Amino acid sequence: MFSNINNTQTIVLLRHAKAKKNEENRHGGKGSELSDSAIREIQDVSSQLLSLSSKFDKILYSPRTQCEQTAKILSEQLNVNAVELQELEPISLGVVDGLSDEEVASDYPKICDQLTRWRNGEIEINQLKIPEMTNCHEFYDKGKIFIDNIINSKQSVIILATRSIMVLLISVLLGRNSQNGGNYREVKWGNSEFAIFTYSDIGKSLHIDISTLKI
Repeated sequence: MFSNINNTQTIVLLRHAKAKKNEENRHGGKGSELSDSAIREIQDVSSQLLSLSSKFDKILYSPRTQCEQTAKILSEQLNVNAVELQELEPISLGVVDGLSDEEVASDYPKICDQLTRWRNGEIEINQLKIPEMTNCHEFYDKGKIFIDNIINSKQSVIILATRSIMVLLISVLLGRNSQNGGNYREVKWGNSEFAIFTYSDIGKSLHIDISTLKI
């Protein structure tokens, strides 16, 4: 059975609070500790989530320091257990993974141009051609399996992760894919911003309510 009243299941996609790596404009990599402003961000998010009628079963988070620290604070605020999942491992940007924007522009100008076009929503993920980058189709398939398993569990969860995972999962939930024309593009997803998906029983189908999308 669903954990919430009225046979509904709520999935919240939440990006981690601001980390020191974000202040340095570093993308991907092994992660970093949260910035000084992060606690206030998390407190604001927890207040908004507490105002929902949903009762969450757990918080699932990516294996990165900034996600773990955000999850720990949020777990205490919401009184919900937090669990790290390897399935939420972020995408690797290959040879530029963990580099700052300035370093990429200096050392890999062609890749810098690709990333700029990606971040502007001009190209889809399969058009990113970065040496040693995670295969985008395999990455998408991982996200599709993960979301299918969450929906089948009928648990209401908060998925707390990096931006690449947020863009992956919202693409899956919105029916986008990694094939040509699949519209898997960048989403302007700031730190501590979240999206809410509510599924309700309608016969054998599920209804997605994205009217509360906050990105």
